[in-house]
Amino acid sequence: MEQTSDDSKNESKEEDNIQRLLEQNRINTQALRKLLKFIESKNISEDKPSDKSQEKVINNLEN
Repeated sequence: MEQTSDDSKNESKEEDNIQRLLEQNRINTQALRKLLKFIESKNISEDKPSDKSQEKVINNLEN
């Protein structure tokens, strides 16, 4: 009968582990969605310099 008790404990631990993994994946998915929205809203591209770097170039040209 102890084996039955041990089996139920192991199943409970496995379910807890699965629940933790699902929650962790849900949080990661939300974070990735927020990051994607941020990137899309900023229209970031590799070829486009940031505003700060553009200001530096302009200042260097003026001096």
